[in-house]
Amino acid sequence: MKTLVTNARQLLNSGQPFVLATILTRDGSAPRTAGARMLIAAGRKIFGTIGGGLLEARAMDEAEAILDGSDCLILPIDLANQAAAGMGLV
Repeated sequence: MKTLVTNARQLLNSGQPFVLATILTRDGSAPRTAGARMLIAAGRKIFGTIGGGLLEARAMDEAEAILDGSDCLILPIDLANQAAAGMGLV
């Protein structure tokens, strides 16, 4: 966490916008627990992890839209059975 805060401070000091992705809740098995965080800066540069793979790729896609001026959002992702298989997670 300390490193993530340091990275956020550096991005802020250099005037680089970024998005903070956070796992809000988890039910059942998932790659990371609630509270896991990842910073996403322009150019899909990331610090930290929320689970890797297509899960993070989807977060980066949404972050690009937010960096381009969209509002923040809560993105529900279901990692159960077919949904997870469709993301290549099983």
